[in-house]
Amino acid sequence: MRKTNVPSRRIGLVPALVPLLLCLGGHLADAAPGTKLLDAHLEPGASPAPRKKICALVLAKEPQVGRTAERIFVEKMGKVAKQTPTVPFFMIVPGEDRKDQAKTRALLEAAGVDGLVAFRLLEKDETVEVNDSTIAKQAWNNMLWHAYGAWYGPGVGAYWGADLNSASVRRNYALIEAALYTAEDAKLVWSARTKTVDAKSVEEVLEKVCADIASALVKAGLVR
Repeated sequence: MRKTNVPSRRIGLVPALVPLLLCLGGHLADAAPGTKLLDAHLEPGASPAPRKKICALVLAKEPQVGRTAERIFVEKMGKVAKQTPTVPFFMIVPGEDRKDQAKTRALLEAAGVDGLVAFRLLEKDETVEVNDSTIAKQAWNNMLWHAYGAWYGPGVGAYWGADLNSASVRRNYALIEAALYTAEDAKLVWSARTKTVDAKSVEEVLEKVCADIASALVKAGLVR
């Protein structure tokens, strides 16, 4: 019985997969659940000198959420910045004094605070996407058809178990900014943005964002 050589185009299958996998890998990484630090930079002309003591201020619609977030940030800072004390804003400035800038600055100065880290929610959204497994199966199925369709016929996709029914998923996103200001004159020193995808709770967002911002401040040399 004579052997039949395998067509040479099968050999080109693995190299053909490389750009496909790189493309899918980038998509999956970007949409993966969790918190990601998008950017962080020192303002032009701002002093990179480390702060002596900083205060955490979280701008939230619900006061309880703000206080909880400030406590969490203080906790995270205590783990990575041993020489720079961090205090929550609500313990220094009472609610009734927050609208008075002069009183606020006087209270911060009296507490020895020379840096204020303010957090605010830039954007919160929910979108509907085709899930990543469906996208991957569709791309894989298309590649199989181009590589083997002429031999095995149009049923090749079903043979490989590709379910092409569009499965949509809901994704939630939260974009949060943290900015470091001088306490004496409220000048912007440094800022960063984080993006959280598919968090299960507000607490999960706060835990991850506060940890990332604390580490970024240490990395920038603004706290020690």
